[in-house]
Amino acid sequence: MAEPLILTLSCADRPGITARVSSFLFERGGNILEAQQFNDRLSDAFFMRVEFDPGDTPRDTIRSEFAALADTFAMEWKLAQRDRPRRVMIMVSKFDHCLADLLYRWRIGEAKLSRVANREKMMPASFITRDGFGITQRCRTYLEPLMKGEDYPPYRNGLPRYVRLKNTAVPKKLKTPFAL
Repeated sequence: MAEPLILTLSCADRPGITARVSSFLFERGGNILEAQQFNDRLSDAFFMRVEFDPGDTPRDTIRSEFAALADTFAMEWKLAQRDRPRRVMIMVSKFDHCLADLLYRWRIGEAKLSRVANREKMMPASFITRDGFGITQRCRTYLEPLMKGEDYPPYRNGLPRYVRLKNTAVPKKLKTPFAL
């Protein structure tokens, strides 16, 4: 088995897209390993993700030949290796379903993690537990302000107490009158 490839595409929805993509891969010796599709009825858009074994067909050949099919459907598409290295920063809420959802979207290729951040910052070893499966209190202390959300103003008698600015006269600096 060759290195699996992932084809992701989107275009206006119309009959025959899945059949044409599947036939295209089959005719070049490809074997579909996993496929998902979604039709958005509100925007009349079609989305598809196909993970496949290209067989003996080189990736560049598939890329150049698929371009013609993509043009007939006016597709936006991308062909990538499944195991390409990714630079990732993951920050989620305390709820485990948020992390599970993000990791699932990353696994199926929906989350474009290359656009999440443009720099890498390594987490200090002191933030990771000895077994490697958790975070320490020091890490929690560091991350907590980032996850808390909006900082609301203090309240007094049920009303927000905002900063009061001093009403101080400023010396005139304009030589001509200012009018709106």
